[in-house]
Amino acid sequence: NDNDNDDKETLMMSDERLPTLFPSLAVSLDKLGFSTPTPIQSASATRALKAENLLLIAATGSGKTLAYVLPALEKVAVHSAAGKRSTVLIVAPTRELAVQLMRDTTSILSNLNDNNANANDDLVEEEEMEILLAVKGVDIPSTA
Repeated sequence: NDNDNDDKETLMMSDERLPTLFPSLAVSLDKLGFSTPTPIQSASATRALKAENLLLIAATGSGKTLAYVLPALEKVAVHSAAGKRSTVLIVAPTRELAVQLMRDTTSILSNLNDNNANANDDLVEEEEMEILLAVKGVDIPSTA
């Protein structure tokens, strides 16, 4: 059964480090102390990077936010470093989650050129990357 093979592949990835799974974000992940994936991150990383549709269900505090944000940021970073314009749209159901997403995404992207300079000297141009955060029915959270 192909699904059984996919599950085994996913389970074997549990020893992977986040910086290895997301090399364009490695410096940021190391600086922020995100090295060992949580079970939900480990189970979803490869599939998300392959652009598979995923439904992630796990307890609060299990790492779901990074489980879906890191693959999106990795892809946009790779495209941007190659000079391709990329956009990520993140839709948050609550203001609290929107603030968390904004904080985490900003932290990860703050070292993006350090990541790419260390890897291959392809710097990401900010105009090549667009991260949009949408929250239904609430004011946009300020960065202050």
